[in-house]
Amino acid sequence: IWLLDRDGEVFRHIIDKLYQTYSIDKTRVYPTGFSNGGMITRQVANRFPELFAAISLWNAPFADSFDELLSSGSEIPCFICAGDNDNKVSWNDLNRESETDSPMKFIPDEVYTGENYYTKANKYTDGDRFQTLVYKKLDGQARVCFTIMKDMPHGAVYDESRAAWAFLKRF
Repeated sequence: IWLLDRDGEVFRHIIDKLYQTYSIDKTRVYPTGFSNGGMITRQVANRFPELFAAISLWNAPFADSFDELLSSGSEIPCFICAGDNDNKVSWNDLNRESETDSPMKFIPDEVYTGENYYTKANKYTDGDRFQTLVYKKLDGQARVCFTIMKDMPHGAVYDESRAAWAFLKRF
């Protein structure tokens, strides 16, 4: 299990070692993580945003993620993926009442589905199961994408990695 206070600094060392060994481009590092790995990915990216170009969280609890990502001051792009039948992730948190007096809803700037984005023509085999809520920055670039996979428990399918990479590689 990952713990930010204990393990957070290791990511900087891993990136430095990869640079020394393989001469990676440090401006194009994209951490991803599944479940608890997704949670540490978000936490490390919020604490050390200068290390990463964009991040992708898979099936990670994110009850606080959206607020944290928006309020952290970081502009790091984030692709979040989870199944609608995943008991570790609650999609209802996107449209919850805020803790202030006024209700706060997160309305996406765009919605990608199997009809308009995840099509067979674009080589998605499970595209009809996808719905991605896209939230953009003021300059029009996508900042956060929440992808919901229909009929999916705590797991993943190949098309999710293709969708995540299609998002990440822009940064």
